[in-house]
Amino acid sequence: MSPENYPLSALAQELSALRNKDSYHPDMDAAAVFNRYFPGNLPQLMLGMSEITASFYGLLLQQAVALEGPDMAEALSSSLIYTLGKNKAGRIMETYPLLERDARGVLEVIIAAIFTASPEFNFEVNSYSAAEVVFTIRGTDRYHRISQQLQMTHLLKWPVILPFLEGIRDVAAPGWKVTALASAVDENSNCDYVFRIYQEAVVPPGDIQTGMRPPFFRLPAAAMVTRGKYLEADLGPAGNFQNSEFVTMIQQCLSAEAWNACRLYAPGTDQYMLAERFTCMRIGNFLADTSLKVVLHTQEISKRKRKSVIRILDDAGNMVYQVLFDYYMWNEADFKNRFVFLKNDKKTAPGESLPLPVISRMSFDNAWHYVSRLAPVDEIHCLGHFGGYPCVPALFLFRLLHLEAEKWIKDVLGELPGTRLVVDSVAVHPARIMPAGVPYDITTTVHRLSDNIVQFVYDITQVDDPGTRFGCVVLEMMMPG
Repeated sequence: MSPENYPLSALAQELSALRNKDSYHPDMDAAAVFNRYFPGNLPQLMLGMSEITASFYGLLLQQAVALEGPDMAEALSSSLIYTLGKNKAGRIMETYPLLERDARGVLEVIIAAIFTASPEFNFEVNSYSAAEVVFTIRGTDRYHRISQQLQMTHLLKWPVILPFLEGIRDVAAPGWKVTALASAVDENSNCDYVFRIYQEAVVPPGDIQTGMRPPFFRLPAAAMVTRGKYLEADLGPAGNFQNSEFVTMIQQCLSAEAWNACRLYAPGTDQYMLAERFTCMRIGNFLADTSLKVVLHTQEISKRKRKSVIRILDDAGNMVYQVLFDYYMWNEADFKNRFVFLKNDKKTAPGESLPLPVISRMSFDNAWHYVSRLAPVDEIHCLGHFGGYPCVPALFLFRLLHLEAEKWIKDVLGELPGTRLVVDSVAVHPARIMPAGVPYDITTTVHRLSDNIVQFVYDITQVDDPGTRFGCVVLEMMMPG
């Protein structure tokens, strides 16, 4: 018996145009096959497709874990789900170009996705305005169901659909925020998720105290935008940060980090940022004819300890540098008790200026391994940094060493016409605080890592006690061909 002679369901009749080119073998009982496997109704069809989607997702993650390890599950899941969200929003926005580019527009695209591809979800819109939308998603989370079957739920961050919503947001309303206000899912994969879509206001920098002052404390000139624990700001033309002015770019980024940390974890008193470790790695091309933007993520590791992941992007969104900054935030009382030996009540006029302290090479017979002496750093060079407790800022030391590296390349390798030196990487490892007003010895070891990369390892010690180390700076300079 052929399907044509078998009573067709309403769904089969509606979808007959998709099946009218199917051809069975004469020996097959086509009607029986059709009756056995063709969905009996629309919910059965959609739930079956949803199950296939979930299985594909779960099995893909399972293979990724088998090949690359458990960390790959979340990385692949968030990337895949985010991209699906962006693609969905792109198609909707092409069809409905006049859709509101605010919280309402994001919500409409999410509802469209539920209608067309997530039959196991229901939604409830709790609040609705152009400025903010709060909505709830309930039902069965197919991604939780398959990950539970494959014993991978512990490898994923829930709800896994949050990156999907973020992908939609980045197309429909760039600059807005999507957060999960509540996330509950039981052993049967019944879920109850509450999400909020909103836009955080730009906060004037002066509203938050950081315990540091200008000129050391130097925020980006452009307005800073905060989104949860993230902060974004335009830095300006990359050409402004060439050569030793690279340090100015880092100074602005770390000042923004200090500001963001105090915004998130406001202690009610001035805070003192003490670096534990700083690394900066070049990821992309540092081109002078582009504009730069910083995106940083402030994380609280413990009561005092913080970590910042800082990404410096070009105007095309490509990452140019990634900075990892580990530090401690001390409150005013603890800092002053711990570093009472630095206290100095001498008043320094802000308008005063002095030349930079000199790094003098004491022996240069072997240019690849030599000792220099850093002249005492005056308190004027420390203005705004731990006021009343003068010490050498790590960034100021980095600036001096950057200049010394430039001079070494010129003296040893000769003039390089048309060559623009670029920081390939830098790592600063402070060992102890460096009081101002005293000299320091610097032991320098230089390595030629490649034809165009030179590495400088600077070891800073006390003049009269070489065993007392204040820190180590490893700077790699690239000479583009």
